Amino acid sequence: MTVRSDPSEVSAPVTPTRVGVVAMGAALVAMSGPGQTAGFSVFVDPVTESFGISRSQLTAAYLVATLVAAPVGLLLGKRLDHHRLATMIRVVGGSLALALVLTAVSPGLPVLTLGVFGLRAFGQTGLTLTASVFVARAISDRRGAALGWMTAVGGASISLTPLLASRLIPVIGWRWTWMVLAAVVAAGSAGLSMSASRAARRSEPVVSADHVDDVDHVDHVDHVDHVDHVVAGVDPDVEGDPALDLIAFGTADQRQRRWAFAVLAAGFATIGGVGTALGFHQIAVLGERGLTAGEAAVNFLPQSVAAACVAVLVGRLVDRIPGRLMVPMVMLLLVAALAAVHQVSSPLTAVLFGVLLGSAAAANGASEGALLARWTGTVSLGRLRGRMMAIAVASTAIAPFWFTLLADAVGSFTRAATVSMVLPVGVALLALVAPLPPEHLRRRGV
Repeated sequence: MTVRSDPSEVSAPVTPTRVGVVAMGAALVAMSGPGQTAGFSVFVDPVTESFGISRSQLTAAYLVATLVAAPVGLLLGKRLDHHRLATMIRVVGGSLALALVLTAVSPGLPVLTLGVFGLRAFGQTGLTLTASVFVARAISDRRGAALGWMTAVGGASISLTPLLASRLIPVIGWRWTWMVLAAVVAAGSAGLSMSASRAARRSEPVVSADHVDDVDHVDHVDHVDHVDHVVAGVDPDVEGDPALDLIAFGTADQRQRRWAFAVLAAGFATIGGVGTALGFHQIAVLGERGLTAGEAAVNFLPQSVAAACVAVLVGRLVDRIPGRLMVPMVMLLLVAALAAVHQVSSPLTAVLFGVLLGSAAAANGASEGALLARWTGTVSLGRLRGRMMAIAVASTAIAPFWFTLLADAVGSFTRAATVSMVLPVGVALLALVAPLPPEHLRRRGV
């Protein structure tokens, strides 16, 4: 930090503020909409009718594309550790736009499957991975709260994709609708990458001597300087800090950090897998409890509202309580959602199920990023986050199928929900007994 000898006012911040970082992360998550299941779902009927294929064939193609796309997170995660944010936004966003064009011009199912691979690899995985790693690195103070807001705003914005597509498809057709989405993603990626490039080129602010003793202001300048390095692709918490290098790479805590990753990955896969299974079969699950298809479909709205609210709340909470307790709390929400299936007997009780299910997913999304950075450091955050995304994508891809098989084996979806409780309970117990990194390492960049 540079200090002037003469009293003068502090120069205006020239790098992204905390709000700017969260907004950029939320925008990246929102742009992933065309690659999310919700964004693709509105194209299922028009595509099957146009190609003359069954829903089962398209579902199988979607499964294959998603599974093949899962390892892409590993590659992108490594690149995030070594390349500038602007470069990654251009590469990932541009690839998603090209995938959308490919799906739009696909002559049949094989080419469409290749396009869907791109949607899942660069939409569901790439943009959300870039957003979470960027925000987790750029913000060290109250990191959980920042990730919570990003999850809430970005997650809610994803719903704009199916809303826009459902309006455009009857007017211009499904092919041109995907073209429009490609243009939106390309324009958004270009704008965000330019913003990231400008931020990386700017110098740090200059502070007058009169303001050096202003703790709040110095903290803000340190945060802005931290953001400037992260946008440029360099993590200042590692650069030039031997203590943090020791924490990140020393052998003493290697086993603890491996256990931490295992706990978070297991929780991520459990929430993603069970949540996707319940969401995919929600009409059938609630139909067993006596609800009509229309009543069951309305239940998606309270899930979204609850998810946004819980993401903000849990984001603030994760900064205040030990991670060893945070993980079981998230798993408890999923157990409650699974238990609530038995209590569904009316649209009102179905809303309770929807709120609990949406809350579990949001709580996990708002907490796991902050806990991963806290327990493993930010040195290789992209690589580790990429591994977690690969595991999560694979779990969500196979979830609807294993849940169907489980329901067939036990006789109903309600019983399958009961049996599935063993998964979150197991993760909660693992978090309580595993040798996790000590909480006193909760410092900037750790």
